[in-house]
Amino acid sequence: MTSSGKSVTSITAEYANGYRRWKFECRDNKAAVKCQWTTLKKKQCPKNGFISGINYNSDHTFSFQCCNNAKQYVKTKCKWSWSLSNSQNNLGIWIPEGYYLAGIKGNYNDSRWQVKYCKLKSKKGK
Repeated sequence: MTSSGKSVTSITAEYANGYRRWKFECRDNKAAVKCQWTTLKKKQCPKNGFISGINYNSDHTFSFQCCNNAKQYVKTKCKWSWSLSNSQNNLGIWIPEGYYLAGIKGNYNDSRWQVKYCKLKSKKGK
């Protein structure tokens, strides 16, 4: 989990003996101010939010901390990654510089995952 003011920029998982060891890295995100935990029912953070924390109980049970500063910033130029497969393999997801993690969708049964990443835009045009 990261702190307020940051968002997740990389996710790695090492697979061994039927389990994964997850590691998350973060970078500063000035839009990560107001935060709440969610299950990402719509596969992405609401209210122009970004993922700033990930909590997992097992390999396929996650909750996500979404943060935003909806009064000052919006998401723009969002993209979904290609399908990432992680069945019994190591997994690595890196968000490009200038983008922030905004959503994750996946199917545990076929081990295919995609991430949504977006740029940050000030509502004031700055």
